[in-house]
Amino acid sequence: MLIYVSSVNLTKFIHFITSKLRILDMSGVLLAVENGIDPPSTLSQLEGFVDGIIKSEG
Repeated sequence: MLIYVSSVNLTKFIHFITSKLRILDMSGVLLAVENGIDPPSTLSQLEGFVDGIIKSEG
């Protein structure tokens, strides 16, 4: 999504989606490529919205 929108708008969108999932008591999965997110602070902000993080090796 960062190809089409700024990191600020992406952060707002992810916050909106995670908030809606919590209100509806639903689970969700977010996928992100660690090296594909610029600036790195965006990834740390996104990590704040989730309950857990699974990092792959490799």
